[in-house]
Amino acid sequence: SMVRRASRELTYTTNPATHAWRSLRLDLSSTVDPLVAVHLIGPAATGVFAPFAFAQPPALKVSGHLDGPAAAAGAHTSLDIEARSAGEFRLQGFPLENIAFTAAVRDDDVTIDNLRAGFAHGVATGRVRLSGHGPDRRVAATLALKDGSLGRAAEIVQNYAALLHGTPPPPPGKFVQEKANVRLDLTASVAGTYADPFSYQGDGAATFQGPGLGEVPLLGQLSDLLKFTALRFTSASAKFKIQGTKLAFSEFNLRGANSAIEAHGDYALDRRELDFKAKIL
Repeated sequence: SMVRRASRELTYTTNPATHAWRSLRLDLSSTVDPLVAVHLIGPAATGVFAPFAFAQPPALKVSGHLDGPAAAAGAHTSLDIEARSAGEFRLQGFPLENIAFTAAVRDDDVTIDNLRAGFAHGVATGRVRLSGHGPDRRVAATLALKDGSLGRAAEIVQNYAALLHGTPPPPPGKFVQEKANVRLDLTASVAGTYADPFSYQGDGAATFQGPGLGEVPLLGQLSDLLKFTALRFTSASAKFKIQGTKLAFSEFNLRGANSAIEAHGDYALDRRELDFKAKIL
């Protein structure tokens, strides 16, 4: 079995008169559960690790300082974190796996850089920033996904949206069947209120590849009308804007051995409805 280790260098300073703590300086390395690491650091660190949830104890390095209420400038946090972990990892509840990242925590601002993680059987990379607290907490992210499964990605995102809104997850449908064998490359930049994914604004681009593309109703009812399976599509590309409850696709092009389609339109995230116009070339 793996040996879990933790080492720390901690320096506390307190107010001699009241014994209220002023500051905690630390340099911590561990391969134990972050909850244990928090106990090593002290209760002031609890909020720092609140956005992170590890299924397996991570390799963790934390350095910096926490200033308490007795400090001259009041309570402040300044920590640098390096983390790496196998298995499932959740950032503000969103599921990833096999995570590695560095993070800078400055009071309520958390900047996550050098992010690399498994997502939907592919590899996700990017940068995430959390700022503010409570209902005004905001998130801004620039992310890229390479060689993910379209069906698995759709399933994860829909289940996560349902979880945030307290609604039942959608039943598995044709769109999220992994047997469709469609691979997804995606880049996106978004920003909005963390607690409300329908507040997000941003843009992105995606490409789809795979012989099962004709089995996926990418254009909703148009897919049935155009007999996608017979048209044998093998690749698609899209450009879109993220506008709250709507994805606005300025371009959606499909290509196959014997046909091509150019389309544009909107996808309503809240109603899960497509409204596209298309032409066959």
